[in-house]
Amino acid sequence: MKSFDERFNELVVVSEPWLPEEHFVHSEPEYYLAAFLYNFLPNRVLLDAGANVGDFTDVVSSAGYRVYSFEPFPAAFDRLKTRMTSRSNVKTFNFALGSTETTLPLYVASESGEERRDDPSLYNTFRPHFVRESLSFAETVDVPVRTIESLVKGGELPEQIDFLKADTEGFDLEVIKGLGDIRPTVVQIEFWGDEFVFVRSAENRDSLVSSAEIICGLRN
Repeated sequence: MKSFDERFNELVVVSEPWLPEEHFVHSEPEYYLAAFLYNFLPNRVLLDAGANVGDFTDVVSSAGYRVYSFEPFPAAFDRLKTRMTSRSNVKTFNFALGSTETTLPLYVASESGEERRDDPSLYNTFRPHFVRESLSFAETVDVPVRTIESLVKGGELPEQIDFLKADTEGFDLEVIKGLGDIRPTVVQIEFWGDEFVFVRSAENRDSLVSSAEIICGLRN
């Protein structure tokens, strides 16, 4: 008779969905987590808040999720929409998710250093914060903000949401506040510890919240 560990390992191998090799999944554990949880979620509906150009959306839609992707920055959204054109299980939205229906200035990140580490648009934010010396937020663009609750009530999102991924550079708690009475089975946020420079530097003290504070918000 096989041991419990042997039977469990067989189950994992059988149930793990395919993930495309060309993506940097080996350094992105949240991709593996989302893909693995696909096996246990009844509706397989995933919201990608802060989709940027669609790396996460690309992987989880390939794994089989029905994905609703939100990106407020026009240039990044254009790339996201073009990239997902052929995906029948992906719907894209050119606005942000938040706690109220409004319009807010999105601070656009720009890189001044000679060596560009990554795409600065990854750091666009409603709440400017220190990232590194070469990165600044000199320009803004006004973008619409919607709540998940209003989108569900308006029929733009399904009532049953399995997975909410929020990667919004300091705005995750606002996204969660916009859920109203909706309770996703899984919520994935950025981990910012209490001592992260993003969270507790003098310039960010009043605008950014830690992961522990977001968890408290979820419990409420």
